[in-house]
Amino acid sequence: MRLVVLSALLIVVASYAAYGYIESSNLTLDELKQQVGLEPKLVDDRADLLPQADEEYITEYHRMLLRRFDIDYRILTDNNLPNINRFAWERFNDEKVGSESEQGRGLLLVIDPEQNQLRIEVSAGLESVYPDAFVAYLENRQMVPFFNRGRVADGIFATSELIRIRAMEAQEGLEFDPSSIRMSQGAGANATAGIDAGRDTTFTQGKPDVPAADTPEETYRRFFESLANRNGRWDLDIFTPATKQHMKGMISSAAQMDHGVKTYRNCMIEHATYNEERTLAVLAHSLSNRACDPFFLEKGEDGKWRLDLKTVGTALGHTFGNIWYIDYRRYALSGIERYEFGLRHLVFRRPKGEQFEHQGIPYYRSYGMQANYVDEGIRIVRLASDGFMARQGFRQGDLIVQWESELFPHQNYVSRRMSSVRPGLDIHTRVRRGDTYFSKTFKAPPHPPKGEYRFNVTFHSASSAVPQVHYIEPGGLADKLGLQPGDYIVGWQGNEKADGRFIQQTYRQLQPGDELTARVYRDGQVLDLSTQAGEKRKMGQVQ
Repeated sequence: MRLVVLSALLIVVASYAAYGYIESSNLTLDELKQQVGLEPKLVDDRADLLPQADEEYITEYHRMLLRRFDIDYRILTDNNLPNINRFAWERFNDEKVGSESEQGRGLLLVIDPEQNQLRIEVSAGLESVYPDAFVAYLENRQMVPFFNRGRVADGIFATSELIRIRAMEAQEGLEFDPSSIRMSQGAGANATAGIDAGRDTTFTQGKPDVPAADTPEETYRRFFESLANRNGRWDLDIFTPATKQHMKGMISSAAQMDHGVKTYRNCMIEHATYNEERTLAVLAHSLSNRACDPFFLEKGEDGKWRLDLKTVGTALGHTFGNIWYIDYRRYALSGIERYEFGLRHLVFRRPKGEQFEHQGIPYYRSYGMQANYVDEGIRIVRLASDGFMARQGFRQGDLIVQWESELFPHQNYVSRRMSSVRPGLDIHTRVRRGDTYFSKTFKAPPHPPKGEYRFNVTFHSASSAVPQVHYIEPGGLADKLGLQPGDYIVGWQGNEKADGRFIQQTYRQLQPGDELTARVYRDGQVLDLSTQAGEKRKMGQVQ
């Protein structure tokens, strides 16, 4: 339920951001109907299958489906229906399912737990998007496996996810290919619900083991090959021991496996990065498709590489548009810190004025480079013994080498963030104390009364007079230019007083074919560098 709740919580936050109050003079028709009770009940749980919180999550998600895709999707549960097919058809018409949609696009899911039946009714305006074969596929290969384990809310939400994904595909002109799924008849389909019937072993029993490989890329390939073969075993050799424990008891439906194969067929691995000991690896995909998660792998004592899906599943979340982000709420718990070396080519930002405080959305670094005026970080030179930072465990003399997503932060950056950060947001830091490095995550304190300090700390950065290069992405534009970590930039595009703002400004103006020049101080020498700019990498839309 964790992933389901995570996605649903995001939807709730988005909904509260979108809706106003009844006193507002700027209410939309949808807002008005919701607030005065005229909005149709999107989830009508007469059979009492859903906890209240789950019902609210699903309702909010379906509101998002209506706003985003113009799909009026409703759910009704009831007991001992004499004929679920006729009942669904009558309710569909009586309740005017689709009336909330501008195009009359409606879906109705009816569940009868006592008769062990379910049916999805589809409006004429959606039959081309959700043909009978797809509806049968949803029911039998996505919903029923969850229902078998008594996880009705999870099954409903997972099905809503696939309905959203199929709507996105239809917008792109893609048709559904049911392959071997049995076709059903009529405008809609019904199936045996199988609530509490027990675990379905169709995709686990008798499936072969998949051995780990000598390279991260080959283990990755074997994983998706196993998904294509619908091998739902949680104990495969390609998984780390921690992953096996994490996945034990999880449900891998055929629809989920099929969707994974289809999604990653369009993913391109951009970087394969190893830690210094070459015991950990990160396979990072191009951000042109933001649905492609990075994959983390661990090298075993036998020299084989295994997937750490526990960290992937715990550290990453997905927006309504299915783009991945780092979930700051689970940063320390997830263990993603071990794999930060493979994500340094990205900078993570909270979107939309930090209203989604748990999201760290990835973006490429300009030029594939990080440079600022700090040698290593900021040092704590004073803190009040009873102040906020002291209560978080910081000490005088600590060197902060990361503040949120900013590596080697300057004191001016941290001061701005301490002043502006919204109370309650998780702040992730990395600290060097003596020769020891450790991470510390804490929540931003409330704004204090006038005249009082918020963080009660004083920093100092050992600054350089010119930007210093800290990181170069392999294959990036700065790498092609010839820059190296440790270089001091003393000139940029002919400007001998290049500062960070000027460097960023020239990146925005740079066009393919333009010459890029830099003058750097390296090991006692001044070097002139130049290269020709190519196409800038495309990043998928954040949604």
